[in-house]
Amino acid sequence: MKKTTLFFLLLISANLIAQTTYNIDDPEDLRNVIYQPGDVIILKNGTYNTDERMIFLGSGTAENPVTFRAETPGGVIFTGGPRLTIGGESDGDVTATGEYLVVDGFHWKGGYGASTIIEFRNGQDYAHHSTIQNCVIDGLGIKPSELADDLANEQIPKHKWVVLYGTYNTVINCSFLNKVSAGVIILGEYAYNAFPDEDDDNNNTSCLEVGHKVMNNYFYNYAKITELYPGKKANGDPYSNSGDSETIRMGTSSYQMVNSNATVSNNYFVQADGENEIITNKSKGNTYTNNTFRRCRGSLVLRHGSYATVDGNYFLGEDVDGTGGIRIVDSKME
Repeated sequence: MKKTTLFFLLLISANLIAQTTYNIDDPEDLRNVIYQPGDVIILKNGTYNTDERMIFLGSGTAENPVTFRAETPGGVIFTGGPRLTIGGESDGDVTATGEYLVVDGFHWKGGYGASTIIEFRNGQDYAHHSTIQNCVIDGLGIKPSELADDLANEQIPKHKWVVLYGTYNTVINCSFLNKVSAGVIILGEYAYNAFPDEDDDNNNTSCLEVGHKVMNNYFYNYAKITELYPGKKANGDPYSNSGDSETIRMGTSSYQMVNSNATVSNNYFVQADGENEIITNKSKGNTYTNNTFRRCRGSLVLRHGSYATVDGNYFLGEDVDGTGGIRIVDSKME
């Protein structure tokens, strides 16, 4: 009996030791530790103008996730447009699984954006069962030199704000506001984590499903590039971000047979005009439920993939030209 009691005491002690709280006052200090189950990293309230990448690597569990959070919700403001990497770490041996990592309560406000602001991977080490919650990305700009170079080449800079790699990751209770660059706001990227069989495009051999969730978010004022940049190309065509500026895109045409089984629900879209496809479906088995679209000049489009379900969505045009509803292009939709 004494041996059993001692064993449990040692087990509890070991568990408590593994759960560490790190208080940091520099966002770059996030990368100094490979975090363990139950660890909490608290970034001191304040305004940070860094544009350096924040790297969040660790191994959490369902019972004991690793959490990187603001001291108080919304109390940390990033004005330099820093990027954030969420994922695992391996170099021959796995030192971090990238599982059950939580990012909570940060506000990106202004500054210059980058090609990707938040991504659920560290190189080829992906995040799984990880979450961004209660965050805001608002009004990231374009560096004048980047804009000038791209316009000279008859292009608009493309910045993706959140790219979902790995499996079973979640974006919940976040706001995405005032985007002025081309590029998707939230992208489910399946080219790297769910390769179809090279000999059979109908089979996905990497994972049974992807399973991401995009829920309870607010999307506001994704402006049309043709209105932000009214110039003309040499051939007379207007500048456009059509084809790569959806508010949400789940998958890509090349990987449309991937078993995504993602859920996009209870989101609120207002003036999400980036292009005429507000949400684009390009993978299998996705569900789009209880979303509201208000004054959005575009549609929910089942472009590619199959076995999608669309239910309980509301489209409120309010007499705005160009507003749409549901457009079905591919087959096997419900």
